[in-house]
Amino acid sequence: MKLRRRLHIEIRFTFLASLALVAATFHSARGQQSPQFTQYMSSQLWINPAYAGADDALNIALLYRSQWANVDGSPITQALTAHSLVKNEKLGMGLTIINDKIGIHSALDAHPSFSYRILFKKGTFLAFGLQAGVQYRNSDYAQLSNQVQNANDPGLSSTSVSQTAFDVGTGIYFKTPKLSLGLSVPSMMNTYYNSSEFDFSKNAYYFLGNYTFRVNSNFKLQPGLLLKYLNGLPLSFDANLTGNINEVLFLGVTYRSQSSLNGMCQVKITPQLTFGYAYDYPLPSNDILSSYSNEFLVSYLFDFYKKKISNAR
Repeated sequence: MKLRRRLHIEIRFTFLASLALVAATFHSARGQQSPQFTQYMSSQLWINPAYAGADDALNIALLYRSQWANVDGSPITQALTAHSLVKNEKLGMGLTIINDKIGIHSALDAHPSFSYRILFKKGTFLAFGLQAGVQYRNSDYAQLSNQVQNANDPGLSSTSVSQTAFDVGTGIYFKTPKLSLGLSVPSMMNTYYNSSEFDFSKNAYYFLGNYTFRVNSNFKLQPGLLLKYLNGLPLSFDANLTGNINEVLFLGVTYRSQSSLNGMCQVKITPQLTFGYAYDYPLPSNDILSSYSNEFLVSYLFDFYKKKISNAR
């Protein structure tokens, strides 16, 4: 009986250690990519620092994402973005704070951002952006031993690895009344627990495009595309289509390549306050380690630059 119990404990411990290894590998593979959000069009600052000030007013957004909702140790991400123009309407300032946790690994990023606009005709500009901040990473391997009874491994019970590092990112953003295009590298430093270096071959590159078709006075269609490229990984993309009804109700669907089919609904409670919800449903080819994901958004646009607030998307 003791032998059986000991065997059971060892098998369980091995399983948990393997799960931690998978999580660590996943964490390293996505370490130079920003966490993904389905409602990214409503809070683009976390992708591109050149977006700072693009809403022509102070915009504050909160995002909460629970990925693989019924899997223990699955990713949980919270994000706060705030950005605004300054008085001359050429300079933008912003702040992005992202808290990300998967299994025993956690990350906290804080990046102030700045943008400079070159203005063309009304509603059209080209912006250049730069962000600089800190990344904090922590891996608490002691949690593995806490989940297994009688797992007396002194190496695990006391191991917690953490690091704080400097990071920078850059991007460009072009916007007209109907079209928006962005290209960015949100994180240019490749940070690991024992080193931090510039290596452009390991950076993640993002391209984002969005166009608005006016169907009639009450309805608009907004197709969009987000491309993500990281050397050594297949090119991934999010292709989405959003219906805009009277600038009040937004209904959208997104296809995330080889990953999920996502639905989104946003409602403007007032012209300034927006609530949003997104649901990600995994594709059959990705249902081994995945399950559904939930995402919530709250956004508030302070109107002190313009008397009329136009939809930033």
